[in-house]
Amino acid sequence: MASSESGHVTYNPNDINAVLGGMNNKLDNIEKQVSEINAKIDSHSDRLSALENFRYLLMGAVAVISALTTYIISKFKGLS
Repeated sequence: MASSESGHVTYNPNDINAVLGGMNNKLDNIEKQVSEINAKIDSHSDRLSALENFRYLLMGAVAVISALTTYIISKFKGLS
């Protein structure tokens, strides 16, 4: 801000305080955006972890069903 001859304060966009204030606002906005991105990444990490755990649970269930099916088929073939 610069003073004019009449004592009124006028806005000068090239004043160091105005420039630093603008930079501070931009940094605050960037910080908020980074925080939002980090929250989304954490959310995606949790979701991905849940999906990976479900995949292993499903693979285990398929393995058990396959083993039981093989056992039942081998018992029926043994009876013939």
